[in-house]
Parts: sequence; C-alpha cells; structure tokens
Amino acid sequence: MMKLILLMLLSLLICSASGEQMPRFVYSQSAKLLLVWNDVWEAGTQNSMVLLSSNSKITLRIRVDGVASGSGLKRTLLYSCPTKSSVGSINLTSVTTSPTSPLCSSDIAFTLRATATSDEFELTMSSSSLTYSTVFSSNVILTAKVEYSGGVLMSNNLTMWNLDPISDFPASSSSPSGYDRRFLTENSILLLTRMNLGSGEFNSTDFIDNRLVSAVQSAPMFFRQKLNLGAILHLDPSGCSNVQYDRAYMFTTYDSKITSVQMTRMKTMYLDRKTGQLWYSRCQLHHAVHQLYLDRGSPSAIGICLSVSFSGDVVPYAKISAVRERILSSDFSYSTCSEPRSGNCMLVPDTEQNVTIYSSMDNTPLVCPIVCADSATSFTFYQNGQKLIPASSDWSDFGAQGVRIARTSNIIEFSKDVTSSQAGEYRCIAGGASFTYYVSVVSMPTFSASIGGQTATVPSKVFAMQGESLSYSCGVTYSGLSSTVSLQPLFFLPSVSSSVLTWTEQSVASFNNFVSPSGSSAVSISTPAVGAGVQLMNVSIQSVPPQHPSFGYNFTHRFLCNATVSGTDAANLGMSSYGTQSGGDIVYVPRPTKENFVLGENNDCATQKCHLGNGATFNFALSREYSSYLNYIGVDVDLFLRIDNLLLTDVKILMSSNVSIIRSNWTSISYEILPITDEAVRTELQKRSSLTPVYNFRYRNGSEMGNAKIQKGRYGSPTVALGSKDCRTDPLCFYSTDFDASGSLSFLSVTLDFKKPQPPLSTANMTIMIVVIVVCVVLIIVLIVLVVYFAKREPAKSYALEEKELEQGRNPNAEAKDEEFKEYVRQSEAPGMRGDDIQMHGTAYDNSSFMYESVEPDQAVAAPENIQVEQTDQV
Repeated sequence: MMKLILLMLLSLLICSASGEQMPRFVYSQSAKLLLVWNDVWEAGTQNSMVLLSSNSKITLRIRVDGVASGSGLKRTLLYSCPTKSSVGSINLTSVTTSPTSPLCSSDIAFTLRATATSDEFELTMSSSSLTYSTVFSSNVILTAKVEYSGGVLMSNNLTMWNLDPISDFPASSSSPSGYDRRFLTENSILLLTRMNLGSGEFNSTDFIDNRLVSAVQSAPMFFRQKLNLGAILHLDPSGCSNVQYDRAYMFTTYDSKITSVQMTRMKTMYLDRKTGQLWYSRCQLHHAVHQLYLDRGSPSAIGICLSVSFSGDVVPYAKISAVRERILSSDFSYSTCSEPRSGNCMLVPDTEQNVTIYSSMDNTPLVCPIVCADSATSFTFYQNGQKLIPASSDWSDFGAQGVRIARTSNIIEFSKDVTSSQAGEYRCIAGGASFTYYVSVVSMPTFSASIGGQTATVPSKVFAMQGESLSYSCGVTYSGLSSTVSLQPLFFLPSVSSSVLTWTEQSVASFNNFVSPSGSSAVSISTPAVGAGVQLMNVSIQSVPPQHPSFGYNFTHRFLCNATVSGTDAANLGMSSYGTQSGGDIVYVPRPTKENFVLGENNDCATQKCHLGNGATFNFALSREYSSYLNYIGVDVDLFLRIDNLLLTDVKILMSSNVSIIRSNWTSISYEILPITDEAVRTELQKRSSLTPVYNFRYRNGSEMGNAKIQKGRYGSPTVALGSKDCRTDPLCFYSTDFDASGSLSFLSVTLDFKKPQPPLSTANMTIMIVVIVVCVVLIIVLIVLVVYFAKREPAKSYALEEKELEQGRNPNAEAKDEEFKEYVRQSEAPGMRGDDIQMHGTAYDNSSFMYESVEPDQAVAAPENIQVEQTDQV
C-alpha cells in the first residue's frame, strides 16, 4: 500500500513537471562573433570574442528563463587566466555596484560591478602585464555558470583579448634621442621627420620592427587579416590623445576611420604588415607631406603617434599612443619634389595573394598593393570579372555583391555578413600593373540562416500530443572550414528525486528507454545529405508515447541541437573552442479522454425529450483540471459547434436571436434552442441528425513554430464546409477532437431528434370533446349512486316477507324462539326410503347430492310437490 502511495506521489510530481520548462539562457538570436567596447555579451549565445583596451567596458548579461523548483538561481562567473592553470570563479550575487578587486591581476586584469539590472554586470578592462610576444597567445576565457535545484547551466565561452602590449612594444634602442618609438624603426622616424626617402622613383624602408612583424605572423589567422599597425604624422601640437584625421598624414596598413583624402594618399604608398616594409613613390610622398604642412600653416611643432587598430565598421579596437607629441621645427624638415610626375606604377613584391575573410567579424578591407607615382592615377577593382563601381560618397553600398568599394577605387571592404558567395578572385589594376587576391570566406556554423526556405533553428516550443506524429529539424550553414561540423542531439529529461525536479542529460537511446516502456523508439534521428556547407538533423516522432505506466515519465523534455568545430578552425578565429546551440521545449499533451470533459446531464435528446415546442439545451466543457493544464503550458483552444458536417454558425436560419443562443468561453460552450414556431426552422432542425462540439488545440497566435511539422494527413482531407476552422487547414492547430470523433470521443456527439408538436384542435373537434367529457362525468356519478345504494339496502325489508307472514297468522319471531333443533338424516337412511329411487320432476338425482330432513321411522313421509333441489356439500 505504501509503495502504491509513493508511486502515485511520484506520478503527480512528474505530471506537474509536464508543464515545467527547463531553465535556459535567454538571449537574442545573432550571428555576431566579434564584440566591441560597450557591447553586451549574452550568456547562451555561440562562442564569441572581444578586444578591449585599458578602461574599456562591456556588459555581461546572464539572463535565465524557465521554471526552476527550489530556492532559486545562483549565478557564477568562471574565468581562466592566461598564467593560471586553475579556473577562477566569482559568485555574482556578492558583486556590488562598487568594482571588485582586479581578477587575473597577474596578466590581463579586469574588474566587475553590478548594475541597476539584476542580471547584468559591467566588466572593465584594467591593465595587461603581457608582452608583445605573448599578446597573441594569451587571453581570458569567461563562462557563465547558473546553478538551480535541478541542475546546472553552462554558457559558451567569451574570449577576451587585450592588445595594449603591442603599443607598449620595447624599442631596441632609444635612438633617435627623445623618441619613444616603440615598434617603429629608426628609419621610420627619419622618414617622418626628415623625409629621408632615397633617390629612386619607388623605394621602401623598414617601418615596423621585425620582432613585432614576426609576432603578428604567429597570431591567429583572423588577427593577421584585420590588425592594423603604423604611425600618424600629426601636423598639430595638440597631442596624440586628440588626433584629428584631417590634420594628419597616416602611414598605416589601414584604418577604418580614414577619409577619401587618406585613401587617395594610399595610392602612392603601401605598408605591408607581412614584412613591415613601407613602399612609396618618393616624389609623390615628398610633395604630399610638404603640401599638408603648408596647408596647416607651417606649424612650428608636429607630433608622431603610434596607431594600433582592428578593422571594422565600428572599430572593434583602436589605441593611439605617443611616440613624441611635440617635435620642434629644428627637428623636422619637409620639402617638395620638383620632378615631373610620371604615370608609372609598381606592384609591391611578395604580397600574400591568398586571403581569408571571416564572416560575422565586422567589415574586412582589401587594399590594392599597387603604388603609383601620381595620386591621380585611376584604379579599378573587379569581383570575379565584374567591375565594381564606386559612388560619389566615400563608399558605395554593399549591394548584392556583399562588397563595397571606396570612391578612390583602390580599397574594397567585405561586409560583416559576407558569405561564401563572395569568395573568388578580386583583381585590381592601375597604371599597367595588376594584382589578384584569391579570397576564401570562413563562416562558422550558425543556425540563423535558412535551409530549404525554412528556419534552421529548433522551434522554441513544440507541443507533443499523445498518439500524434510530428517532426522538426535543426541545421547549420558554414563555409571554408578545414573539417566537418559535428551536429549532435542532446535530450534533457525531467525526473524527481527527493521531491526535487531534476533535468538530466540523455542520449537518444537512454531517452527512448525512459519514454517508451514497450521497447520501441519514440524518437529517431536522421542526418540527410543536403549539400556542401550544410549540416541538417531531422528529429522524427512516429507516435508520442503515453506517460510511462510505472515511473510516471512522460514525453516532456528539452532538446538541444549542438554544433561544434575542430580545434584548428576555432584557433584560426582566436578561440580555444567553438560551439553553438539551438534548443526548444518539447511539451507533452495527454490525449483527451471522457474524464477530461464535463457534459450536460440532459444533453441526450432522449433524456431531455427534445421538442420543437419546448426547445432544448446542450452543454459541453473541458474539465477544470485539463483546462488549467492547457492554459499553463500555453495551448490555445478554438471551440465551435458542428451540426452534421457544417459549422453551426453557417446555418444562418438557426442563428437568429429568437431561435437559439450560443454562450461560450475558451473551454466551454452551450447551445440553447428556444421554442420554435417558424415552420422553416422546424424543417431545418428536423433534418439535422447530430450536434458535435469541436475543440481545436492550437499554438497561440504569433508563435514561431519554425520548421515543426505536424502530421495530420492521416485524418483525411479537410472538410470544405468547415473552412479555416478545420484543424487540417490551420497551420497552428496540432490536434482536434474531431480526429477522435468516431472513436474514443464519440460520446461528444449528440443525436438530434426533435419531435413535431400535435396540431391544435379545431372548434368542431373541441365541441365533441366537451360533450364526451360531460357524458363520462354523468355516467360516473350514476355508477357511484348505485354502488352506494346496493351497499346499504336490507333484503328482508326490501321484499316485505315479514308482513306476509303476519297476514297468514304466523309470528316468525315467536316461532324462531320456540323452535328446537332437529337432527337431519339422509333420506336413504330413513325407514322405508331408498334415495336411489327418488326422482324429481322426472330427473334422477344421486342421493348424495341434496339435503333432506331426518324423520322418525314410523312417520309417513309425503313427497312434496314441485320441489326444487339445490346441490350442496353442506349439511
């Protein structure tokens, strides 16, 4: 008995878990992988990264949804420091609005503080103790951990980089004196201050320290394409903290902030990050710097600034620091070039032709590696043989090509949303020189794209009606990876232990064992071949199983589609690992049975005696418990009445306010037919045979069902007369009681049998009926009188016998007193008599069949005349 009670309690807890949702991170769907300062990192998104300099900030949002049993949630931030082998952690409930002590203080220090929003925290980058040689191999990895009574949530990682050590590069010598040249070479300082450009038409010089060049070449591939280094010649003594680009001449590999003036100058010089060499047109550079100096009014002091930035539309990282902020005129000298400008151009040697562009990592530039003697030289860029047309503004639109071109036509940029369709050949031509880039595009796996015209994400919620078939899918698109993407299904099943609801990860096999007690597989997984760059997983449910009869498990679970890539592909992106998930709640809905309905006691026409003269009332409702459960899990119920195979509301003659009344809410409906006098209404009702309530179970309006497919074809074709009310035509409807109308729910249908009332009597018939009634009443009265009379009359007085006796001289009363008892004997025994010979009126009678009086033997017996004898058994 106790075992049975415990089992019932366990089943009750599991049933309540049917509506529970496994806690999950709440985040916006985005393919963005590279965050910038002041951005928001949302726990639960795919692995991402951020580049921060000292004092820059981002917001950490750790938001959780879903019902969790127990005392609540505990949020913890895990962090891996570059020089620590163990993982650190900080309980975020202990973080206040004041900054914490620096975390990872020995390498990449940062602090946290709480914000006004309970699930958001501000992270501020402090200082970095790294060096240029370790800056590209050291980072902080952040992971959000959320503990609840039934399990643990772990987010994907945020990889945090600090590139400040690049700007703090230690120069090998302090020459020339007074310059903190950092990664700039002595030749670069002389070029910037004295225009020591050599004597040839085109020259080059070592501009960036070879040690840093080597460090950059060992950086992740993603960094090598987007990291910009160089110097800024600032013709204004205001300092490097306030550089104004229109007052500066930029000697950088690239800078996302450059204007068309700087783009034009880049036609005559090219800084190669691969070699650290600055290539330039000697005469054109002389002329351009001297002209800017004159335009700025020949300032008495200038400055040289160091520039480190990361390419992107919003400049993910940028830091400008001073080499020397105030250089007096005695330490610099600029002159023009009087030589005539030629139309010659040169191709920068050993330029890397193979380029990898990463999608979802902000805009990425390509600069044509051709240097011309005249900045007015026309440049042209081709995308797979098609000429890219510049606009009158600094940049054209990205357009269908996914690429934009600068007004000067010597620079193009790929958008952050670049796809594999933008891969191919990009050729630039200028002054007879030509160069071709071979571009490949790497897109990390993402669920945000569509596959076959359908969303590739798992629907956020799928209703699994017991006994029904359904399917859904998940898929990722990707490109340019060195290995195949791994796509794996994960199931999380709720269970109860010590009255605590726990969500346990299950494999496909173990999940099927729990929910399918018969040994059959409720869920099957397939991965059809779709094409290059696509991984698709289909989840098919042939028939949602009922609740487990022994343990109470039902089909409610959370499904995750987990996509990961190889370590090499993640490392090329600057991450230790990469993964992304798409998940949804699969909510079990028990198939309705008779006990889930409350029907009117007199719904049956035979019980309430449906009569056109009296009308009728029919009541249908879902039980309170079942209705509450449906509402709790988010099911909408569309309820209507069907008369035969028609919508009742479409039978207009029955919808008049003086004919019938319908009262309904979302789970109950009543139909009252008023007394009918209209012949047309009578005819309509009498030709109808049944009234059936139909409950359509639906997703709520606006629900994103995604690629979920409900298999309703086995119930035949839709009924045309029901129109959009037919569940089979409603994309949000996943079950209808009409599916079971001829089976387990046949009791819902009410047989209509309206009796026609008797016609009213005519005047003549009425008169006849009155006469008949009066006659019947009179006869009844007469009969009563007779009965009373005969019951009370005295027979003697009625026939006057006493009076006749007195008239003959007899006294009956006195004779009765004097008379003595005389013994009677049979005549056959009397002397001289034989009863066998007696005949009366010519008829012989047996002596045993009449009475006679006994007399003495000596008395003579005279036979009476005309005697009538009555046979009797009495003596």
